[in-house]
This record gives sequence, structure tokens and C-alpha cells, in this order.
Amino acid sequence: MHFPFVGKECYVAGEFKVCEDRNGTFRITFTPKDGGDTAELYATRRNDKGGDCRFVSGSAFVPDSMIGSGIGTKLYEAGMRAAQRAGCKYGSSDNRSVFSEAFWKKQQRKGRATCVRGEPASYYAPPYEDIKYKCDRGRLPEKVCDRVLKVELPDDYDSGYGGSWDCNHYLLKTPMPSSLGKLKKRRK
Repeated sequence: MHFPFVGKECYVAGEFKVCEDRNGTFRITFTPKDGGDTAELYATRRNDKGGDCRFVSGSAFVPDSMIGSGIGTKLYEAGMRAAQRAGCKYGSSDNRSVFSEAFWKKQQRKGRATCVRGEPASYYAPPYEDIKYKCDRGRLPEKVCDRVLKVELPDDYDSGYGGSWDCNHYLLKTPMPSSLGKLKKRRK
């Protein structure tokens, strides 16, 4: 189902709304049925040197009320499906937060993604610092803080914009997996 508006083309995919603007930037959003805050992920369509189409996941925002709920992974899955729909590969950018890096390293560990070496990727701290600040002041549940703040920090972490990751970017393997989260085991 498509909804064209102001230079954008949108469609609904399950619980997600996926919009593409004229420049190839995708905005994937999830708004709870109760109308709470919206979680979102931006991705950009690029052509690699060989002419292959690739969706690069960029910034993501997950509201405090949804942290630790798995919505971040679901946003990445919606991005993956948008890439599949366009016949493109899907991967990370070369500028990642600790949460993005943790997600992509997990995909690599599970055999779903590969690390593309090159120049080290840059790191940005605000999402981690923001959540750490809220946890330190008791504004987020302790259970969420314990889980979320366990992420690996770059060796050269300085709580600002400095720091780098060894992997320039990650790419999902093709064919892409059916899920990027936990797969449910079938009962016998």
C-alpha cells in the first residue's frame, strides 16, 4: 500500500511505515497503537563502486519507554526488508553508536553479517551518554540499565565524539536471514 506525499513515497509493512524521499533516504517508523512516542531508523540507498545497490542504516531513535524491548532490532529488520524489496544489500554505516556496533557484532557472531575492513569507522557517544545519564539518575528501570549499559566501548572511548571501531562497516550476507533477532525454537 503506497501513500505519496510531499516528495515521498510511503508504504506500510506490518507495524512499520517505510518512506523514501527523492534522494534515496528511507525513514522507517514504528508508533505504538496507544499513540506513544515513535521509534525510527534512517537508511540511505547508495551504489557501491561495483554498481551494487546497498542500503546503509544510519541514525536510529528508540524512545526511553521502548529501550530494551527489541524494537531497535525490529527497525533494522524493517530496513532489511526494504533493502530486499529494492533488490539491494543491507548494512551499517561507518559511523556507529555503541548500540549499533553491538547489534552488528551480534549479527556477525551469528554468521548473518560480515565485517568489511578498511579505514576504522567512527564512533559517536551521545546515545550511550544519554542513557547512562538517565540510568545514573534513576530515570530508567534498573533492569534496562543493567542490560543496556553492558555494551562494549571502543578502546579509545572518551565520552565525546572521539573513538573508532575496527570494522569500517558491516554487510548482511546474502541471501539475507529471515530474522535479525532471536529465532524461536520449534517444538517437536
